Amino acid sequence: LDHLTSPARSGDMKPERDLGLKYLAGDGVQADESQAARWLMRAAYRGEPTAEYWLGTLYARGQGVPEDAFQANHWYEAAAQKGNRRAMHSFAVAYFQGWGVEKNFAEAARWFRSAADLGFVDSQFNLAVLYERGAGIQQSLTDAYKWYAIAAKGGDKEAETRVAVLATQLAPADLALAQQAAASFKPQPMDESANLAGSPSSTDG
Repeated sequence: LDHLTSPARSGDMKPERDLGLKYLAGDGVQADESQAARWLMRAAYRGEPTAEYWLGTLYARGQGVPEDAFQANHWYEAAAQKGNRRAMHSFAVAYFQGWGVEKNFAEAARWFRSAADLGFVDSQFNLAVLYERGAGIQQSLTDAYKWYAIAAKGGDKEAETRVAVLATQLAPADLALAQQAAASFKPQPMDESANLAGSPSSTDG
């Protein structure tokens, strides 16, 4: 880790981030959540979005730092504002559940939509749920079908079930519109530098 440790100690935020992620994942070094939090915090305070997301996650889980919903959401929001889609999703979940913030379905819908547009499957499913329920967003079974279908295409099995159910509830013309909208969906370009992989369990950043 010498090639990372020296520049990290000099205050370079990317080596700080990478060193933190290596300690978090146990990649080439003994896993150490406290060391992971230490280095991720240094990079996060310099505004590095992947570090901000993972620091928020450590605060959410109480790993390497005390569990703290306020701090978790602070860092999720910071990373989300910079384009990190996992942070957008986590921040939306906080609003949906009222975890560390006042419950706000409209804000949840806004952040789920942002991550869904970037191709994040879990957010696509949750956005569909909000459309189906009319929670924080105008109820629309057509839009719910669309987002369930997009999530199902991304591999979400529960979304496949909801697609089949809603197909029986929509008028043929509305169903055709929803199917066309789902088929034509293309994720918006994602800022790769804000969405780096980090943990062994992560699929993006």
